[in-house]
Amino acid sequence: MPEKLGKFRCVSGHIFREEAYIQWGSSTESLGACLTLKPGTEERDHPNVLRLKHGESAQVPLSTEDDTLKQLEAFIRRIHYGEEPEGRLYLYNLFPLVVKGTENSILQFETMVRRGELNPGEAVPSKEELREHPWILIGWGINREKGGEDLAYAKHRWMTAVQESGIPWFGKKEHRRPIIITLLRKSGINVH
Repeated sequence: MPEKLGKFRCVSGHIFREEAYIQWGSSTESLGACLTLKPGTEERDHPNVLRLKHGESAQVPLSTEDDTLKQLEAFIRRIHYGEEPEGRLYLYNLFPLVVKGTENSILQFETMVRRGELNPGEAVPSKEELREHPWILIGWGINREKGGEDLAYAKHRWMTAVQESGIPWFGKKEHRRPIIITLLRKSGINVH
């Protein structure tokens, strides 16, 4: 079983997932990367995250019950043809705010941007960091109409950075269900 870890930070009472990855073996070499809409919320109730005060961070295991993480793990195993991978699948989010519910999180994200508490493009890594990955899966999986201009701006910033980095990317930028499920099903992996 791979190890799944995330680093969480508290800023003004809000929890953000700063980084996350799924680790096979001991190598830190990138197996690839995945960009999803937002982090899962199960870790928000982890004791080390609950204890965080403004400016503090904690690294905690990610949920073993998270469907997206299960799908990504299956995807990596599939593209490695049953061989045990060695390295990390890096997980990025369009926005790193940890809030339950997709529509709720988008509303909270856009409210914080309008108040000046968040920069909608601040979660975008540098081109150099992106170039450390052999590819990136774009899987934010929501419809355009569910977000406003701040979410659209964050998507635009991400896609510009990915394209300028020159790394291969795949996935659908707009979809009614998470692209990960669709890709796995097309690869012959049964998911619910």
